[in-house]
Amino acid sequence: MKIFVITILLAASAAAWQLMRPQVKTSGTHQRDPRWPATANIVDLAPQRFIEANDANNRSSDFVKFMATKRDILSSLKSAIVVLDELLISCKQSKSSRVEIQKHLARAERLATEIELDLRINHG
Repeated sequence: MKIFVITILLAASAAAWQLMRPQVKTSGTHQRDPRWPATANIVDLAPQRFIEANDANNRSSDFVKFMATKRDILSSLKSAIVVLDELLISCKQSKSSRVEIQKHLARAERLATEIELDLRINHG
């Protein structure tokens, strides 16, 4: 029952993030940085990866693989947060770039916090 409730909450969270997802613009200082596309992709795909990991765990009950996937998502998000922080500093002159980077940064930090809490609460 507990896993079902967590899965439902995560699905609702991911759906809300999809609605809040910023539109990708074709201009901006940050988009000239070669790290931007991969970093934005990590943040954009993280909620879906987390939902897929939960679904796979519910189907196969492979707890070890599930934990490894969650840790991998968390590690990717932490790396993305570092890059986004660096981009935020390097793009301080462009307001539109700052806003878009801050949106991705907030999303990455929120999901990373949720995964860390889930790992602590449910898995020691």
